[in-house]
Amino acid sequence: MSTQRIELAPALVAFLDAQFPELGGVAHVPVFACARFPFERLLRYLQRFSGLMFFDRIYLRRKPAEVAEANPALLELLFHEFVHVRQFHRKIVRSSLRYAWHFLRAGYWNHPMEIEARAEAARLLKQYLNAKRHESAAKLAA
Repeated sequence: MSTQRIELAPALVAFLDAQFPELGGVAHVPVFACARFPFERLLRYLQRFSGLMFFDRIYLRRKPAEVAEANPALLELLFHEFVHVRQFHRKIVRSSLRYAWHFLRAGYWNHPMEIEARAEAARLLKQYLNAKRHESAAKLAA
């Protein structure tokens, strides 16, 4: 499978735009489905990850059809990667150096930027799923 750009569902784009206004619209952040991440052959440790943010691009180790289904685990991964895009937008050079420093010092699981991304992604998933439930209930009531 090659790298393929994914179009996110309009409702998901609207949610992401509201959550990440500093990005100027998530349409500027392409999301790709791929079997292998860029630079993975050089950086073997990338093989254990399911998602990767590289500047203004998000790569998901998924088939395009899996991304279209947008199950909760995939949504949480996508939200996690968008948090990283926001983190790096704040101060690109400083964030890159800070990320590398903490990664070498603390590893992935104890990395402050990863802890923030996991917590924020979990919060966003809960908020998104609640909004979808309310939307479905309103449609049934109508």
